[in-house]
Amino acid sequence: MRKIKRLIPLLLALVMLLALAACGQNTETPPTDGVTVPPDENVPADSGVQIPVEAPPPETGQLCFAYFPAESLNPFTCENIYNESLVKLVYEGLFALDGDFNARAALCSKWTTEDSLTWVFDIKPDVYFHNGQALTADDVVYSLKYSGLINGSISKTGDLQVTVSLRHPNENLPNLLTCPIVPSGAAEEDRPSGTGPFKYVGYGEYTSLGSFAAWHGSADMPLRIALFPAERIADVTDAFGAGKVSAVITGYGAYEVGFTVDCDIWDCPTTIMHYIGFNCHKGHCSDARLRYALQFAIDRDAIAIDCLDTSAVEAVVPVNPMSSLYDEELHGKYSFSPEKFAAAMDDMFGGDVNENGYWDLSGWDVELDIAVNGESGEKVRAAEEIVATLDELGIKSHLYVMSWQDFNTALENRSFDLYYGEVRLTDDFSLMEILDGSLNYGNFTLADQWDDFYEYFFARAPIVSVCFENHSVLTRRGEINGVSPVQGNIYNDIEKWEFN
Repeated sequence: MRKIKRLIPLLLALVMLLALAACGQNTETPPTDGVTVPPDENVPADSGVQIPVEAPPPETGQLCFAYFPAESLNPFTCENIYNESLVKLVYEGLFALDGDFNARAALCSKWTTEDSLTWVFDIKPDVYFHNGQALTADDVVYSLKYSGLINGSISKTGDLQVTVSLRHPNENLPNLLTCPIVPSGAAEEDRPSGTGPFKYVGYGEYTSLGSFAAWHGSADMPLRIALFPAERIADVTDAFGAGKVSAVITGYGAYEVGFTVDCDIWDCPTTIMHYIGFNCHKGHCSDARLRYALQFAIDRDAIAIDCLDTSAVEAVVPVNPMSSLYDEELHGKYSFSPEKFAAAMDDMFGGDVNENGYWDLSGWDVELDIAVNGESGEKVRAAEEIVATLDELGIKSHLYVMSWQDFNTALENRSFDLYYGEVRLTDDFSLMEILDGSLNYGNFTLADQWDDFYEYFFARAPIVSVCFENHSVLTRRGEINGVSPVQGNIYNDIEKWEFN
């Protein structure tokens, strides 16, 4: 945790997603037949007992989180960072991630594999959805298929058993199976039932989270969490400053919101990677030898600290350094090094033939066009840092700061030598979408086989990992202890929070 006592402008991460049409308007209305309560809540599942539509106001000292009633609460389609943060309180996956990005069992009781291709998962028995329905293998198969995360087949091999057969080995598959499990056929409902420790109570601006008495876990959860309805980010920050909201979510982002609050800041690592993409199809960067050399020309630490305001951590390997998967030996081998860059360039070009201070090929200076999205000041600063470093190292480069639309057009048309990009990797840190999928803007050709992926990755250098973003949870100074946010779960271990 970082504690900061000062007046600071806080940059809200991913807030730009609030404007995306994908979130959509939430048109849900209270059902006429009420919402049934599971058997463990001392009411038969078929009784038709209704949950109150109007939630009571928050009590003094009670937890209260912000959410946006006009945005989606569906765990598969939600893209609002505040609504998305509630998902892990309401829904569960077969696994959940800890602070080191290790998978720990949630709805899964046992799993086995012999070759990382075929996996068998046993589902925890006696688990109920909030609507009283028992969890079965059918629900898991349906949810995993709907998520689209599995590159292979998913089948039911028992009432409480699912088998996954992958097309390519993945020894980290459990990390990927953190997606929410919902009842079969329910994924497109406004807010399908979950199995988590909390359930939605009420609708619209009167929504709150109530503890789920039939939850299969044993933790002593808060009985209720109030939800503060917001329409704008300013509503959230104002409510936080007034003590009405217990926590806000921050990071670097496109919207700067300033307010004066004495805060405790609890950092949270993410899978959001910043990287340099190359045009592997044409131009100088189509030569893997140049891409290999350029790995040593990126001062990642300067970008993370100076350009992204310490809201990121440098990463040579395309894995968050907080993860146990991060390879420190590779980090040292491929870190920023003007000496290694010069040696690799000398092997390729043989020096500065025309003696003008820049590397050249057959008497012509190597010149690189770099594209960046101009709507992100942080990314522009990062790209400017790269241009300045390349110039110092003897590479001419030209920075093109573009609108979001023009930037995407440049990527699609491959009108670049390099581009500064950002991607939210899956929880197993797979690079397949960048190297062989819809984000392969550089037209890199992935080999069918490799003995060691990272040896292949660094030798061919289809991209250069720069850093991973951090998000944070802010609480008012001294009010709450024990906050421990993790990837995808800002309110991780909420039952361990201590209130002063």
